[in-house]
Formats: sequence, structure tokens, C-alpha cells
Amino acid sequence: MSKEIEVYNAYFGDCIMLKERDDNSNLLVDFGVHFFSDVSSKYGKRKDLMNKIADDISRRYSNGNTSLLITHFHEDHISGLIYMHKSGQSKYRGLFKNIYIANIWNNPFVVASNILEELLLEIEMRKCGLSRTTANLFDVLDFLCDNVSSVMLLSKGVTFENGKYITLWPADDNHENHISGIIHDLKLSSDFEGKLLALSEIVCIYVTSELLSKGNFYEYIDENNNEYFNGEFHSKQRIEDMRIVYESLLDDIYINVGEMEQDMSVQIRKLNELNHEYNIVFQNKVCGDENVLFTGDIEEPHMKEIATATDIKLHRQFKYIKIPHHGTLRHYFDYSKYAPQNVIITNGKVNTKSAASYRICVGYGTLNAIHLCTNSNNCCNCSASCTTATSKCALGRRLVYSNLYETI
Repeated sequence: MSKEIEVYNAYFGDCIMLKERDDNSNLLVDFGVHFFSDVSSKYGKRKDLMNKIADDISRRYSNGNTSLLITHFHEDHISGLIYMHKSGQSKYRGLFKNIYIANIWNNPFVVASNILEELLLEIEMRKCGLSRTTANLFDVLDFLCDNVSSVMLLSKGVTFENGKYITLWPADDNHENHISGIIHDLKLSSDFEGKLLALSEIVCIYVTSELLSKGNFYEYIDENNNEYFNGEFHSKQRIEDMRIVYESLLDDIYINVGEMEQDMSVQIRKLNELNHEYNIVFQNKVCGDENVLFTGDIEEPHMKEIATATDIKLHRQFKYIKIPHHGTLRHYFDYSKYAPQNVIITNGKVNTKSAASYRICVGYGTLNAIHLCTNSNNCCNCSASCTTATSKCALGRRLVYSNLYETI
């Protein structure tokens, strides 16, 4: 056996280590915990759980042979990474040999949809009297700035990790502007749209011209005090300048929140689906006995496109499939034809009025495979205990809880 997969219990969030024994390399796929995750019974606060996972990763995977793949920029996939970065602890710096992200930076409309979704979510939290998590796109840019020499872009057909894996999604041919309609439905002004797109274009230019220039840092001497500064200093200042524009957009929305209140949740869902469209999906390049499929939060229509593609075909069988979007019904896809030996479902109880939509759906319980689930307290196949399930998953299931991680 050359592959092992370690699944951390990030509750309603993703944090999975894909390990290759042949060359002793590791690939961390995402690290985030959803804002609404209920971790209180085991860890107290969400940051305590993220600290436990972060410490474990830094302790066991600081050998210089670990890479990171961020499937997309939603909080339940990045908040742990941002926690590590903002802690300022040296043990987290330079931890990853390579960092892989989706190639969206030639499309300001895609960047704008990410920013607008974050803005609306932050407004929703303000309305509830809650402070929003600080894991947003600009935190990701700051994190990448400190790891600039190792950032690589992925889109369909691109191989990575020395050719071990091939990207199945996102496709790089979708450049439609979906933002204008959403902004119109929210009754936001054309000035707001112009400012949002201008910020998005600046982000794209920053990433492609500065961040991905592989750290062509330069030094100069300040005329007043002869201190040396370099390109990293200016990169971080640019990010702070972009944050200021972001905050002004937040104020613009907040002024008009009364007019858009009824439609806000609908538009957030549209943006959420749109941003999942640029989620990374990958499999191992060469078909073998230990095929893996990682799906992130891919939406069902796009998973269908991947499954029916004739240029890059899915393997016929998989030893491991990471089920999309925590096993929820909205993202359900029937993987039975691929005869998976193991399916991985990352889920856990959440505290929100719409909690039912966060549960693992019944369909995945019918898969004839070993089910490695992080928790059993948010599943439609059982009542907070796998022993009560009547579906096939009860016959071959493993739980990460109450451990920090489980290996399969």
C-alpha cells in the first residue's frame, strides 16, 4: 500500500492529508472549520479546534515535503490556514513546499463574485449581532504573499505534484459576467458595481503581476533613515489598500440593507453556487489500484460534466472518494458506478436556523463502501449514532470522533 489518507475532524469543514509512501510526500487538501460548527462538547471554541489541528500538522509534517491544495476560498476550507497565518508563530511559516490554487485570476468577474459573497455574509452576521470570521479573500492573499515562491495555479488538464495528480476542474473557458444581474436584484447602484469590478481587476493584476512573479523582490534605501525595504513590504501594503476598498463596499451595502433584506439570502446562495463553479477537483493521473478522487464542494451539474467528459476521463474505479460538500443533499452525486472502496464525508453539527440543509443526505448511505465520517451527529441516515442506521453505511463505517484524526 503506497497511499494513506488522514482525515482530521474539522466538523463541518475540510482538512485532509493525502500521503504518498513511495516518495514520502504529503498533500494537505484544505484546512477550515465552518463558522457555525458546534465543537463545544469536545473543544470548547472553534479556534481551540483549529489550534489543535494546526499544532498537529506543524509537529508531524514539517519535513519540507508537504504541499497544500486549496480547493476554493470558502471559510470552511481556509479558516484554519488563516488562523495559522495570523498567529504569527514561526512553526507555521514556510510549512508548505508548494501551494496550489485555482486559476481564476484572469477573470475579474469570478473574483468579484467571491468578494460580493463575503460582503453579503458579513452583513448577515452584523444583522445577527455576530462578528464575522476574518477568513476572507484578502486574508488568503496575505497568506500567499508570505509563501509567494511556491504558489501554482491549477485548471483542467494541469498536472501537479511531479505529475502524480491531474486537475479535472475548474474548466478555464467560462468567463461570463453573472455579477451584474445579482447586483441589480440586490438594488445596488451602478457605482457600487463599478467599484467592485475595479477592486476585482486590481486583485487580478496583483496576483498575476506581483504575487505569481515568483518573488522578484527588490531592495531600496529609504532616504530618511537608510532602512532597507523589499518587495514583500509593498505587496502587503497593496493588500491593506485593497482591504480599505473592501470596507468601503461593506459600508455601501450596509446603507442599503433595508431595501435588499428580503432577497439577500437568495443572492448569497446564487453566489455560493457560482463560486463553487471554480472549485478544484482532481484525481491521480495514472490509473492503478489506489485511485483517489477529491471533489471539494463541486456542484452536481459540474460533477456530471466531469463524469461525462471525453478528454480527461474519470477512472473506472476508486479506492478513495472524498464526497463533495460534506455529503449534503444539494450536492448529491451517485458514485456507485465507480465502486469506491472508501468514501470520506466531512460533516458535523451546526448551530443555525437552516441546520437541516447541512446534514449528510440519505443517498450516500446506500453506497457499498467503507464510510469514514468525521462525526455521526448530523446525518439523515442515523440519529446521532451510526448504530441506529438501517442503510449500508452502518455495516462498514468508521468515525473520526472522538479522535483528532483517523487514517484510512
